[in-house]
Amino acid sequence: MLASSCAKGWLLGAVTAAEQLVGLGPGLTPSGDDVLAGLLVTLRRLGTAAACEKAVWLAGWLAATVTFDARTRTTPISATLLHCAARGEASPEVTGVLRGVAGRQALEPALRRLHRLGHTSGADLAQGIAIGVAAVRSLSGAR
Repeated sequence: MLASSCAKGWLLGAVTAAEQLVGLGPGLTPSGDDVLAGLLVTLRRLGTAAACEKAVWLAGWLAATVTFDARTRTTPISATLLHCAARGEASPEVTGVLRGVAGRQALEPALRRLHRLGHTSGADLAQGIAIGVAAVRSLSGAR
């Protein structure tokens, strides 16, 4: 639901799906939060780079949604992760993948570094990035 709603720019669907993911899963940074963090950073950064105002607009609304009560719905470290992602801030591993997607560095080594993060965090962040890339492409009309 999150991926299809973002790709269509359907705010209600995206916000509803995001709400359901906050705090979902075990660990210091639950999987749902990692997916959302990857998505938020991607929508904001790639949306800006691609001059896709709809993606940046969507990032703003999703950021407001997931950070509103994150401190009571997830772990402290994950709430911080979501607040940072809402501002477009990310780890070097995430920014490396985004640079790879943009053709500014090799993508495969960046993805390998990302996938080494945590038990599932790297894979979950990568999923969020993939959803964000697809959304920016769809919303900007890119093929």
